[in-house]
Amino acid sequence: MMKKTAAVLCVILSISLITGCGSLVRLAESKVGEVLGKTQKKTEAESEAETETETKAPAKDDGIVISNALFSITLPEEAEGLYDADIEDTVISIFDKEAREDGYGGFAFAVAAYREPSDYNGEFSTKVGEFTDSSGKLYDVVTHYPSDVQFNYEKYSDGTPESYRILYEAGDEAVKSIRPVEAKGKFVVGGGMKGEDLYGAVVMKYKKAIKEGWDQEHFSDENMSSIFALLGNKAGYAYLDLNSDGIEGLLVGEIAEGERKGMVYDIYTMVNRKPAQVVSGWDRNYYYVLEYGGLVNIYSYSALEAEWDTYYLATNSTDIWIQSRVKYDEFSDEKNPWFRAFGDEDEWEKISEKEFDERTEQDYIRFDFTPLSE
Repeated sequence: MMKKTAAVLCVILSISLITGCGSLVRLAESKVGEVLGKTQKKTEAESEAETETETKAPAKDDGIVISNALFSITLPEEAEGLYDADIEDTVISIFDKEAREDGYGGFAFAVAAYREPSDYNGEFSTKVGEFTDSSGKLYDVVTHYPSDVQFNYEKYSDGTPESYRILYEAGDEAVKSIRPVEAKGKFVVGGGMKGEDLYGAVVMKYKKAIKEGWDQEHFSDENMSSIFALLGNKAGYAYLDLNSDGIEGLLVGEIAEGERKGMVYDIYTMVNRKPAQVVSGWDRNYYYVLEYGGLVNIYSYSALEAEWDTYYLATNSTDIWIQSRVKYDEFSDEKNPWFRAFGDEDEWEKISEKEFDERTEQDYIRFDFTPLSE
């Protein structure tokens, strides 16, 4: 699973003009495998500039309380003397003190609150809930974790240093310990993340369409896949986190078993806390969700030509980033119809049947849909 996660990271980093994916995958597997289960990009909180660095003593018997202007988190007592905390108005970043002093970064995790989702786009962040301050302002609460090794891996070649392990693993518990600094503040774990709380109006529109028996033209006019006019009671919906940002997307597809299970036609995500459509397909143009969160778009023009395009969904956006493309095309070469391409360019190169099979036989999530007819 680490290899898949690191591979996704490589794709994203390459889009950001950062190279060296192969070495990053090897680094993630060999050095970070036992601790870096979450691959998020470093945040600005890692910078020394304009931050306040403090090492706190235990505030009470059940842990070490660290506060900024908005909220507090609690570290376990065993973290005493092991960490530094960089504190900003809405961010708390935790570092391994020894690793940091040795020049290896030491970043373990950060908890941050953002007024707008766009403020943390592309930061390899995971939303964990929502915070409302005493004036009623809403914030997304997000965790950041390191994208690379943050300790002296030569010194600790046999494994992760105990101090870093303690601090890294404290991240999840720190989220659960969040408390408002102001009496009227409120933090909701999981707030603004669950599909049933986000896409109610969209789902009701599909339910209404199925109940009223819309025809294909009516579905198309409403920017919904026309295939649902044919599926009727076999149309369903589900919620899944599509890009590991913590926020579930809405998937509308066909209720089926076997190879067709998990087939999706319409996909929605959240953009600036509002539902937005990502893609809409049809009978020969549909999607599957990969185990690591990517999307595979499969479409065919005939029995002799079909294409498999793999994408990654950007955070807080309807943009999808192409990862790889392969196609079966007997029109171009009847005897050797297997091809691949990179990016959006239609510059295809031949590959073997074995490589084609490896690229198309991916691990799809075979989830269950809830019928829209219910």
